[in-house]
Amino acid sequence: MGSQPLLIFDLNGTRFGLDATRVRESVWLPELTPAAEAPHWIVGLFILRGRVIPVADLHLRLDRPAQRYSLSDQVVVLEAGHASMGIIVNEVRKVISLPDEAIQPPPQFDATAQGVHHLVVGEARVGDDLVTILDVSRLMHLSESQAPGGAEPGAGPGEAAPDSLLPATHPGRHEPARRPAHPDRPARRAQPAACRQGRQGRRLSPRRAGGGNRRG
Repeated sequence: MGSQPLLIFDLNGTRFGLDATRVRESVWLPELTPAAEAPHWIVGLFILRGRVIPVADLHLRLDRPAQRYSLSDQVVVLEAGHASMGIIVNEVRKVISLPDEAIQPPPQFDATAQGVHHLVVGEARVGDDLVTILDVSRLMHLSESQAPGGAEPGAGPGEAAPDSLLPATHPGRHEPARRPAHPDRPARRAQPAACRQGRQGRRLSPRRAGGGNRRG
């Protein structure tokens, strides 16, 4: 009888789990850059230690209605092969070791119906909670034409220490976090200071403000 490490996280009142060996780390939600030619559930990109990470809105990935983001949201960075992808979650809870026999097969639905049951590999009871376990490889699956950067996730597992899967500190304690735009709204970009100053009008120099030079 074996066991597997699971990263447990919350999303809008539902508790999920996934293979912790596929998790690189967890970071606070950064500002995202829109991704061109990506599926609707890829809501942006950000750079993490020199690598471009596409970020998926897990609500949209699971065919749920879009929700507003919060400064306390986190991005769980997943790895499969040489590819990486982040998913937005509300809170990373913990890493546990769950016996294989504790995981039950997911409910079977009509294979022809629209749904996301193919992303779910099982259900497990953890304490008093029911945890839905997601398949990382299927969760990350992008065709070569859809994957930002042209990379397609493989099947090789990554390695991560459990302590590295949780953000060290909340960004609000040190610096304000910048959240991405709502999935249904275009992102707003910061404007250079020169443009903002131009809108307010040109400043008068002290000489002009004082009415110019006075002749004696």
